[in-house]
Amino acid sequence: MSFVDPITGGPAPAPRPTRPIARLYLAGASAEIARVREVADALVADGHTFTEAWWERMADAAARGWKRDVDVPPAYLRESWKRNMHGVREAQLLVALCRREGGLSPGTSGEVSYALGLRDGGYGSKAPTVLVCGDARGALAATDPGIVIADAFDAARIVDEVARVLSLRPYTATRGA
Repeated sequence: MSFVDPITGGPAPAPRPTRPIARLYLAGASAEIARVREVADALVADGHTFTEAWWERMADAAARGWKRDVDVPPAYLRESWKRNMHGVREAQLLVALCRREGGLSPGTSGEVSYALGLRDGGYGSKAPTVLVCGDARGALAATDPGIVIADAFDAARIVDEVARVLSLRPYTATRGA
């Protein structure tokens, strides 16, 4: 099948298929922040947005000289927690990155548990879908039927898995692939 450019009357490329886009919450190990940023950049390049970019606050904390959690003032930690939980609530999809050695970090496990609690606690269809990427061994989340597990570790595969999972849910926003 050939397509015609409506302006020039000449041949035109075939229309590009659409890919679903969504508001995401990206959870991952703070010890693997470079990987989190790599995946975040790839997801943004694919058209997604984030409900909370917690890794930017980590950069802010580092710039202030706070190297460990015990160095961070409690008020800053509380505000970070509130923003993270708000980000989970507002997301359509929570993408949880497993650590390189496998399993979820404690913080990622908490965010996944919160998302599951939203679903089971009456938030229903407004609760984010959870996609766990990587080796989920040892993760309690891997046993929950409401979680999608993807054997995807590199950013490009994660972007494809996000598109696949979003295509299973009725989102209205799409962009050309």
